[in-house]
Amino acid sequence: TIDYIMKLNQQIKTILPLAAFALTAGISHGAVVITPTGVMASTELAAGYEAINTINGNGLNAPGDETATHGAGSGSGTMWLGSTSEGSGIGMFITFDLGSEMDLDGAYIWNYNQDGSGGRGYLNFDIYVGGSGDSAATTLLVAGSSIVREAGGSPVSAQFEAFSASDVQYVKFLSQSNGSNNIVGLSEVRFSQVPEPTTTALLGLGGLALILRRRK
Repeated sequence: TIDYIMKLNQQIKTILPLAAFALTAGISHGAVVITPTGVMASTELAAGYEAINTINGNGLNAPGDETATHGAGSGSGTMWLGSTSEGSGIGMFITFDLGSEMDLDGAYIWNYNQDGSGGRGYLNFDIYVGGSGDSAATTLLVAGSSIVREAGGSPVSAQFEAFSASDVQYVKFLSQSNGSNNIVGLSEVRFSQVPEPTTTALLGLGGLALILRRRK
C-alpha cells in the first residue's frame, strides 16, 4: 500500500506541471492584429481618396501596430472618402477581405480625420460578415455600432469596436447615419483575430494523455 501511494504521488507530481504548462501555453498573451488583403467601397469620392488607403498603412506612424496614430493633413493618399445622394450618408459601405476565413473579436478603426473636415468620419453603422463564399458580406452581425467622429487637425488613435465572429473572410461596414453629411470616410482599419491554441499547448496535452493512458 505504501509503495502504491508513493508511485501515485510521483505520477501526480509529473502530471500537474505538464497540465499547467499545457493550459498556460494555450492562453493568448495579446491580440493578433490582421491587416486585410483587399478592400472595396460603394463609392470613392475622388482620386487620392480610394478605399485602398484604409489598409495600406499610409498616414500611420507605425504601420501594422494597433497603438499607432494616424496623421490628419490633407487626407489625400492616406484616407478613403465616398459620397451618396442621401443627406445623412445612409447606404455607404466599405468591405474588407481578410484573405482567408478566421475568428474575430473586434476591429481597430482609425476614423476619418482630415484637417477642417471633422464631420466626414463614420458615425453610426451596421457590421456585416461573410465566409469565403460570401464576398458581399450579407450576414448582419452587429446593428447600431457607433464610433466617435474626429475633429480633424491632429493625429488620432484607433477606436476598438468589439464583436465576435467565426469563420469570417469578409467584413462590411454599412453606414446608417452620418448626421447631416453625405460624405463618409475612414482613415485605416485593422482586425483582431482570436488566437488559436499553440502547438506547444497541444503537445503538452498529448503528453498528459499518454501518461494517463499508461496509468491505466
